[in-house]
Amino acid sequence: MLESALKYCKEKAIDLLAGFVPKTYSMAQECNILGLYDDTFIITKQENLVGIISLQGLSYSNLMQKDLEGYFDTRQNVLNTISKDIQLRIVAKRRKEFINQSPNIDNIYAKAIITQFESKEIYKTEYFLVFETITSNVKSFFEKKKLEMTTSINEELEESSKEYKQENENSSNETHSNTSSKKGKKNKFKKKITFSATSKRALLIQTIERVKNALKEFKPTLLNSKEVLNFYAEYINGKYIAFNPKLKRLSDSYIASNVHFKKDYFVIEFQNQNTFCACVGIKAYESEEISSLPISTLLHTQIELDLIFHIRS
Repeated sequence: MLESALKYCKEKAIDLLAGFVPKTYSMAQECNILGLYDDTFIITKQENLVGIISLQGLSYSNLMQKDLEGYFDTRQNVLNTISKDIQLRIVAKRRKEFINQSPNIDNIYAKAIITQFESKEIYKTEYFLVFETITSNVKSFFEKKKLEMTTSINEELEESSKEYKQENENSSNETHSNTSSKKGKKNKFKKKITFSATSKRALLIQTIERVKNALKEFKPTLLNSKEVLNFYAEYINGKYIAFNPKLKRLSDSYIASNVHFKKDYFVIEFQNQNTFCACVGIKAYESEEISSLPISTLLHTQIELDLIFHIRS
């Protein structure tokens, strides 16, 4: 009795001391990327698919007011047609451009002009549209039914339903072993996941094609799944690294840095170089007029930054 009481007190003391030790977070565990679903999309640990479109942009300097209003209406209509099962993020990546030129010319004036131009800091802003499926809900039931009518998903569902009924009939006449029972459950679970991923992929392709057609003046380009992985890996490592994974399912092969979180910032350590980062949340409260001046000011700031707009219908 005394030995059990001492053992209990010892375990409680260890738990109490462990509570004062800071918890260590693993980037491999916290990262949401599961792997490459196909040549276009990546899949998350919640079995959601992610696809990205890059936009080259359009110069507004020579456009008439009527044309500007037309482009604004087009963008607004595109946002209104996005399904509730898809979350859209607009990402603006501002990076410093490095121009390494060594002008070997005899004209001292031309050389001075080129040298002065190269000494200036040049920043480039790239725009991306990130599409991610979200967990389905009851409200999207009729939308999924419409999607099933226009794709082959309903055929897969009927086939899996017939197989499921056949398995039930066989199970009523025969007694299966534990091994075969577990295998049957595994196959049914796999079919269920396949149907879910197939429906999400069809919805994502349909949405992306609609957006590409509506924004064709901005020359949209769909990234492949490896480019999507490198897009997210840049946030993890603090530097762009061209990963070329051979396997669909990933572990931690795209994580090449150590991240240290401080009070109000975090440090990304990569190849003995530290990148200091911070996140700032900006919320536009409801008002009659929404000004784009803060965003425009940030995009003209002489620093590297990313602007991420979360849009969900």
